[in-house]
Parts: sequence; structure tokens; C-alpha cells
Amino acid sequence: MKNAMTYGLYVGLALVIVHLMQYLMDVYQPSKWVSILTYLIMAGGIAMGTIYFRNQELNGYISYGKALGQGILIGICASIIFGFYFGLLTGVIDTTYMASLSEVVAEAYLDAGMDYDQVEMMMGMVKKYQTPFLMTISQILGNTITFIVFSLITSIFIKKEEPFFDTNE
Repeated sequence: MKNAMTYGLYVGLALVIVHLMQYLMDVYQPSKWVSILTYLIMAGGIAMGTIYFRNQELNGYISYGKALGQGILIGICASIIFGFYFGLLTGVIDTTYMASLSEVVAEAYLDAGMDYDQVEMMMGMVKKYQTPFLMTISQILGNTITFIVFSLITSIFIKKEEPFFDTNE
């Protein structure tokens, strides 16, 4: 658990730094490279943490299930850190952040050809769910699901089963 919390802290802080850079540059719709960077941080953090766990605590061997579990724990820890940062950002630091984000989203819908009344109705419904508490919970749950997907994939490559028979005899 200590390993998962340590690597979860690293990954969570890296995600906070990436988002903080976006926030400071007033980027509400990140480019593809920012999304790719975020996914690389997530997958790389899971892989590094699970490999470290395998090599340092399990003598170089780990089953798929244990690798998956370790990756999910890392992801949960990172998601909690990022979720609390995001809740703090939207609830205390910049209470207008979600309104600004909503404006960008509404403009994108209008540019895509949606009717103005439809966009207004949709934005009104979305606004009800944009409380800092719900945003924190949704960030934690959404990121955890993403981490589970990455853990499912990385565990395939990280697993290393212990041999049944000792070949040195």
C-alpha cells in the first residue's frame, strides 16, 4: 500500500502540475498533445510504480491480478489528489472557472451547428451539477476509471509469473 500511495502521489502531483499550467495559460480545451501527455503520465506512473513493486517487494515476480491491483491503487491515490485539487480550484481559488469552461463548451456546441435554445437548455441543466463537491467526486471517479483501463493494459506487460520448477538444480 505504501508503494501505491507513493506513486499515486507522484502521478497525482504531475497531473496537478499539467492542469495548473493549462489553468495559468487560460486553456479550457487542451490540445491533443496535452491529452497525450496526461495519458502518458497516467500509464507511465502505473507502469513505474507496479514495476518497482514487482522488483523490490515481490522478488521480481508478479501475477496479472496483483499488477492490476497495484495499478488501480496507484490510480485511486492519484485520482483523489487530483480531485481535491480540482475541488479546491473550482470552489475556493477560482469560483468562476466552471462558468468560463461552460462558455467555451457552449461556443463549441454553437460552432458545431446546434440550435441556440438547445445549447441554453443543456447548459442550464449542466450548471446544476457543477458544484465543487460534485466536480471533486466526478474527477475522482472519472480519473479512476481511466486508471483502471490503463492498469488493465499495463498489467499485461508487467506480469512476470514465478516459475513452477527451479531450473538451477
